[in-house]
Amino acid sequence: MLLNNIGPILFLDALALVSGVLAVWLTVRKNIACWPLGIVSVSLQGFRFFQNKLYADALLQLLYVCLGAYGWMRWYKGTTQTPLHNFFKHRTRALALAGMLWPLLYSLLICFNGARPIMDSGLTAFSIVATLFAVQKNAFNWLLWTGIDAVYVVLFLKQALWPYAALYGFYTILALWGFYTWTRQKTV
Repeated sequence: MLLNNIGPILFLDALALVSGVLAVWLTVRKNIACWPLGIVSVSLQGFRFFQNKLYADALLQLLYVCLGAYGWMRWYKGTTQTPLHNFFKHRTRALALAGMLWPLLYSLLICFNGARPIMDSGLTAFSIVATLFAVQKNAFNWLLWTGIDAVYVVLFLKQALWPYAALYGFYTILALWGFYTWTRQKTV
């Protein structure tokens, strides 16, 4: 029975990995195709995270689908200034928002018996903020993603999600490249 399920799971994981890497690479290049590819990747990842009781991360992937559509629309219209633009000009406010979301998400994960609730909720909270910085094409998103992705590697290793640990290790490198590229272009 287990062997019958390995093929489809490996295919979904591979598709999530490939589309995810391409999406981040295209984001670094500020190519609008990053958004639909990202939506494919996070949809598949959300399914896998739910299977592994990483409920906050599964919910985060659903939120990423919505934020992906929002980012796609913003970049398509050529407007990256969002209603939150002034709020996000002050990075400490944005980080405080993540700090407030963290215990709320943690409480939810405890109720639903989620795996690794402290890490899962914290990473989810900071990922939301990093994505909102990315929608605005603010280079600070890449610094956040560097730290977030590095911690995700640890989480996925603990959950034996090896392909995702590798993916997020690569995301960490891409985030550093993204920060370098975007700051060199003076897009802060």
